[in-house]
Amino acid sequence: MKKSIRVLALVLFMIMALSVLTMGYARITRQLFFAGDISVEAIPFFGVYITEAERVYTAGVSGYSHEYIKPTNLKTAVTPAQNAEPSVTYRVTVHNNTDVSYWYLGIGAERDYGANNLIDQNDGIFITTKDHLEDTSATFDKNDWIPPQTYRTFYVTYRFGARARGTACDNMVNFRFGLHMDSVQDEFLRLLNDKTSANGYQYIAESFDDKYAENGSTVIGNIGDDTAIFDAMFGPDMKINVGGVEKSVTVMIERKNVDSNVSSGDAYAGGGPAGCEYTIYLTTDSLGEDAVTVYAVSYTCDANGVWRQIGELYEGTCETDTYEDSGKAAMNISTWDATPKIYQVTNDISYKVGYEQGTEYDKYDTIEQLMSAKDQEFYNAVNNNSSKLLIPACLIVYSYRHHNGQWIESDNPYNKYNPGYDLLKAAFDKIKPYCYIGNGAQEVKIQNASTLSRAELIRLLEAVQQAYDYYLSVNET
Repeated sequence: MKKSIRVLALVLFMIMALSVLTMGYARITRQLFFAGDISVEAIPFFGVYITEAERVYTAGVSGYSHEYIKPTNLKTAVTPAQNAEPSVTYRVTVHNNTDVSYWYLGIGAERDYGANNLIDQNDGIFITTKDHLEDTSATFDKNDWIPPQTYRTFYVTYRFGARARGTACDNMVNFRFGLHMDSVQDEFLRLLNDKTSANGYQYIAESFDDKYAENGSTVIGNIGDDTAIFDAMFGPDMKINVGGVEKSVTVMIERKNVDSNVSSGDAYAGGGPAGCEYTIYLTTDSLGEDAVTVYAVSYTCDANGVWRQIGELYEGTCETDTYEDSGKAAMNISTWDATPKIYQVTNDISYKVGYEQGTEYDKYDTIEQLMSAKDQEFYNAVNNNSSKLLIPACLIVYSYRHHNGQWIESDNPYNKYNPGYDLLKAAFDKIKPYCYIGNGAQEVKIQNASTLSRAELIRLLEAVQQAYDYYLSVNET
């Protein structure tokens, strides 16, 4: 499944101060949304950048040449024949040298350069990006992403209409990659699991310890004097991108037990509350209103000290109030109430939140309810649809041989070296301890559902679905 991109694109991302050479659409900022590209001549290059561009197909063109310019600019020159249907296709490989996922945003082209003014014009130049050479449509699109520390290859086809034929066409296009909502999970998770940096987990936990010791508060916001805490974590001038427009954002983080499990999460120093998760609350609305739209996402960890997201990024509303003694407006997160909405987990499984009518679980509308629920109907839906995700994912990762009445499991030798295999195996291995795998993976079902909250299972399933989609996208099947 290629999930449709949600309206709100959120990013919590640290930008290093660099001297940059801008090319076309290149832009660097310390804001949270990073919508452009950086062109930095540095080794190693940080960000998404082209590592290889190769011409793989031509028809009715001559005088061709090409080169790529970091980070993601492709410069081409061809002369399309007058009486033909000329086209040229390039194979482009990019590397995501970061710790967060980057998404493909589309092509940018400076109109004043060469024949760029003919791009997407009647009888001009038409550019299609696709996953595989044989694809006839734009299969590499805004639903495609590059996982952290991963290479990905796609194909770019230029087709030349009547106005572009019979003369040399010099073009330079920029393949734009940026951060989406999913990157907020990546980045805050990175901070929570960073045990050594000055702005990592220790800094976050101690900031909350100090706040709790001072006045008993379990909430910190980027408001008033506490803004300095967020500046240290995420940089100043925090913004997100909504519909292509950057907006100031108010962020509050609560450290509190929201999953009813005292053995997960962490504890305040000096005998304070234990079993605490971290929940981020975020809005771009004006806090001058009585109520605002607020998005919330939670994180927990096990005894191994590794933090992980649980549940979704949920949409809701909050009443507004003043933040402590700052006199500044803020969200009153104790009033957060989930917006009625259907959330898609896999291609075939969804669930409702905040509905007035329906099952008990459909009506849940607080973070505590959403994080702690154990929903047997949801577990049953997962098992009834196992042939759509769990079984095929398992059979890509593992192979099974029947010997002396037993099934012998091993890494699938036919897929082990395919791109995306390691990502899918890592995702599947996290859900595997909760699965029953029988009859050579003809059965793959959630067996230990009672040990998982619905929120925990949701996140495990979404990780498998995303890795499975990625594997299918980058391998010709």
